[in-house]
Amino acid sequence: MKYRPFAVYLVCLIMFLQAISGIAGGLALIIRPDGSILKMPLSSLSGSPFHDFLIPGLSLFFLLGIIPALTTWGLFSKPKSRWFGFFNIYTRRHWAWSYSIYTGIMLIFWIDIEVMVVGYGSLLQAVFGLLGLIIIVFSLLPRVMKHYKLK
Repeated sequence: MKYRPFAVYLVCLIMFLQAISGIAGGLALIIRPDGSILKMPLSSLSGSPFHDFLIPGLSLFFLLGIIPALTTWGLFSKPKSRWFGFFNIYTRRHWAWSYSIYTGIMLIFWIDIEVMVVGYGSLLQAVFGLLGLIIIVFSLLPRVMKHYKLK
């Protein structure tokens, strides 16, 4: 087995937790677009372009659930993939490392947009915003970057 720095395991764990929360939250909003599973009133969408939570739920499921799940798999196993590599703007790093940065940015944007549209209403918004920042910071640790450097 190849040596992995402890920080790599931390990034994988954080990405896995984000994937689980994105999939669970997204599914809850897809299954019940009225927000009832998560106890989110439709009135919180007033002033937004959405009449229910279906589109936000689909976005949450794919952008902050499926993508982080695939990224976690990629971070841990480092598979080669031309398709995933197509979206990798950091060509000297493995695509999964780049996707971890993308996930952190998407999570911060998601929370920012949520706060702008529905307002600040939960400590979870701050927690997930901070989680996005933590994903970026941990991904940028020198040992993590070195581990995902392409030869």
